[in-house]
Amino acid sequence: MSWWRRNWRIMLGATVVGLGFVLLIILYIFKKTKEANELKAQLALMQATSKVEGLRADRKARKIELMVNREEAKKLDTDIAKARKDALAIVKDVSEMSDIQIAVELKKLGY
Repeated sequence: MSWWRRNWRIMLGATVVGLGFVLLIILYIFKKTKEANELKAQLALMQATSKVEGLRADRKARKIELMVNREEAKKLDTDIAKARKDALAIVKDVSEMSDIQIAVELKKLGY
């Protein structure tokens, strides 16, 4: 008898163990990729939120100036609304949401 015929069970076992090992590596890579994507989305949301807060702080700091210049105040309010919409667009589709719905969704996310 040849060596292959006498040891086919060992070869089959080694093949199954090898395929199992490769499958474990693939699953580990997918898990780490998913975690990395979640962290990237979280970071992008935090950056967008900091932009919104920066615009709000600018509005608060320039409150008296903006009382006199209504056009500048409207422009700043528009920038704030756009930044909030961009922040939520990272996580959800906001194409058909109103400003109120965007505010509610941001509040649900904790921002």
